[in-house]
Amino acid sequence: MKQSRVVLSLFALLLTSLVSCTSVHNSAGQVSPESKNVKKIYVKPFTNNTNQSGLEAKFTNEVMKEIMETGRLSLVNNEAEADGIIVATIIKYTLEPRTTTHGEYKLLVGADVSLIDKNNNATLWAEHDMEGTKTYKDSSKNSADAVDDGMTEEEARQLVWEKMSRKILSSVVKEFKSVTSGSEKKVSA
Repeated sequence: MKQSRVVLSLFALLLTSLVSCTSVHNSAGQVSPESKNVKKIYVKPFTNNTNQSGLEAKFTNEVMKEIMETGRLSLVNNEAEADGIIVATIIKYTLEPRTTTHGEYKLLVGADVSLIDKNNNATLWAEHDMEGTKTYKDSSKNSADAVDDGMTEEEARQLVWEKMSRKILSSVVKEFKSVTSGSEKKVSA
């Protein structure tokens, strides 16, 4: 557990360094007004309340990666620098064989996710039991049903993280956009 937090902290520091190198500068070398209005987000290391170990670090890393790739928010490495904090707890992880097809599985992950406005200490957005699913043929099984388009559980899990991360980022960007447009929106936690 300590190792994953150390790795996560180092990853966050690296990503933050990359973000600061990509600021938009005007011809005078100053940071442009557009980049000053970008909201700063801290992704608090996610928690995992399932029996499946190691999920939290990979999910946290995927959300941070999504923030970095889109450039719509600025990732920071601590809460003190942030305008908003993304908090998540993985609450469900199930892998069920499909009864209709041999070698096919349905992976389901559920998480409670929220965005905290650090300046006002208010929850701006929350989704209880956000679900990500992936049905796949298990390529690790030696069966006639396992075809070239199959995948492992880990590969299916990665696709779920990507899908959920995009949904989280979309909600966070939308929420910050509505807050900066003048509404005083708060959600009860």
